[in-house]
Amino acid sequence: MTEPLTIDFHRSAARGKPELSGRFTDFMLDPDDTRVWLDTERPYVATRREARDGCVYELTFRRGGERRRVVLHDDDLDARTMPLIQRLVSLCDHR
Repeated sequence: MTEPLTIDFHRSAARGKPELSGRFTDFMLDPDDTRVWLDTERPYVATRREARDGCVYELTFRRGGERRRVVLHDDDLDARTMPLIQRLVSLCDHR
């Protein structure tokens, strides 16, 4: 039996977008999102240190005793990472 997945999500406020936070328990990722966020195709995170405009997205994935934290900026998002971010933002907006 697979342990349930919990995602803690936080988006900083920027560019007229409000700050958002949410905890999602027993969350189901589709196979593409699982591959991108937790398995073989993990997101690329730029190592640039200069100040950035835009939102910062922090996601913490918890399953059993495992924990994975990912921090991305707007300019780090791509076609692979955007669907889950949009889904979590939508869920936070409708709370």
